[in-house]
Amino acid sequence: MEKYEKLAKTGEGSYGVVFKCRNKTSGQVVAVKKFVESEDDPVVKKIALREIRMLKQLKHPNLVNLIEVFRRKRKMHLVFEYCDHTLLNELERNPNGVADGVIKSVLWQTLQALNFCHIHNCIHRDIKPENILITKQGIIKICDFGFAQILSWTSSFSGASLIGLIVDLLNSFSANSEIFLLAWIHCCSRRCLHRLCSYEMVPSS
Repeated sequence: MEKYEKLAKTGEGSYGVVFKCRNKTSGQVVAVKKFVESEDDPVVKKIALREIRMLKQLKHPNLVNLIEVFRRKRKMHLVFEYCDHTLLNELERNPNGVADGVIKSVLWQTLQALNFCHIHNCIHRDIKPENILITKQGIIKICDFGFAQILSWTSSFSGASLIGLIVDLLNSFSANSEIFLLAWIHCCSRRCLHRLCSYEMVPSS
């Protein structure tokens, strides 16, 4: 971390802590994710390497940019572009629903990012408000690819294997099915209406 000056702690999860930092040479403000366990931990190593691999392969305006990776005291550190806040922050500031313009922008950009991932056979598997970053300019950046997976068209899933957005819908759908796509659209609609508009659709039968 000699290269970076810590400015603030911005987040913490099961496997890591995120700090807002400044590059001492360039002055660039970045986000540094420090994994709490050493790289000798097999779970941490698997998650870190998966996220690094995914973000090196996938480059899109609505996916967070991985700047560099380094190790210090046998702990992995991932350096990302810095984003001002998350969709969760936006929702907490607007408990009665977010403005229509914000809803449209968030939904459109999120679907653009997910579409790009799916074109490249990548399923994020952990889409939730705290993993949707927002810059000061209102640009959406999806982050946290530690649970992401590259799929083959022969892949199939059980409900227990999926996390987040589609866990309640894809109990027996195969990845190459039209139903899979329809389920994604349906679940995106339900999640967005519920979380952004404080409106819940009638549960599907």
